[in-house]
Amino acid sequence: MALWFLLAALPGWAEISQVSLSVDGLGCPFCVYGLEKHLKKVSAVQTVQVDLKTGLVVMTLQEGKSPELSRFEDAVKKAGFTPGKLQITAIGKVLAADGRMHLQLRDSSIRYILYDKNVSGGDGLAKETRERLRGFAENGTIVAITGSLHQHKDAQPGLSTEMLKVVEETGLKAAISVK
Repeated sequence: MALWFLLAALPGWAEISQVSLSVDGLGCPFCVYGLEKHLKKVSAVQTVQVDLKTGLVVMTLQEGKSPELSRFEDAVKKAGFTPGKLQITAIGKVLAADGRMHLQLRDSSIRYILYDKNVSGGDGLAKETRERLRGFAENGTIVAITGSLHQHKDAQPGLSTEMLKVVEETGLKAAISVK
């Protein structure tokens, strides 16, 4: 899925711009309608697109608003379905700290530990990914990372680096482009 979009004026752009969630149990258009109705009640949701065949739900968020991610799973459960894999597109700066690479959301204290899905041990990053992220950290580059969110009960959440894009700031707009 290509994620090309423009963000709003820089002072108010969202830290999390898109949320994707797989949903089990969708069987008909009425199921989709009920699910959409519940998800649109979550604050910050701008649009909801549901693919009945795959059960994938993609939501774009209102500019400058980042909701609690647990609200999406709660809405799916209230609609009578089972939430699955949660993916987000998060925007911020890469930081190196405690021997790990992190994504610090812009104007927020929220930080995600970055990892590659199929890498275990060490810092959880492939050499190429680690070097690229380290370069972004050194340059203060703003990036958009799309990946699966891995929640920990009493620790910092993790975010897989499934898609990594540079956010270019030009004038009053920020555009995401693949580099």
